[in-house]
Amino acid sequence: MQIVDALLLSEEILRRHLKDYQVSKKLKPENRGSEEKLSSEQSRVLIQHLNQHTYLYSFQFKNWV
Repeated sequence: MQIVDALLLSEEILRRHLKDYQVSKKLKPENRGSEEKLSSEQSRVLIQHLNQHTYLYSFQFKNWV
């Protein structure tokens, strides 16, 4: 399996990411994301659940939440 297959990226996008890294040593996207909305306990339960269940579609996960 190749990196592009594992990450579900096109080869062009992967090349662009690698070039960005080589030029600027950029490891993360520029955006900072958002603040966490879950408590520590909610995060722990969520992580435990996702380690035990695999969802193919987001609506399946949404139904669990």
